Amino acid sequence: MKNLGKIFGIIALFLGVISLIVSVVIGIVSLIELILTFGWIILPVIVMTLGIIGIVKDDSKGKAIGGLIFGILSLILGFMFNYLITSILALGLS
Repeated sequence: MKNLGKIFGIIALFLGVISLIVSVVIGIVSLIELILTFGWIILPVIVMTLGIIGIVKDDSKGKAIGGLIFGILSLILGFMFNYLITSILALGLS
């Protein structure tokens, strides 16, 4: 079961890169579709959970830490894009 931590770390790193891209793309697309505004939050939470499990379960923690960092960055960037877009929309509508 020692390889289970490595698997979680690899999955967290892979999904972390994808969640970073998704949070930026959804942030830009949410100008068009307001329904997608907060749907992107699920993926970074999953990535951070897998990263934490990978850190706890494995001795070589590099990939899991990378996935955790990507998850945190995608969460921060997603909130920044959503705040920016809602501010632009609020200024444009008033």
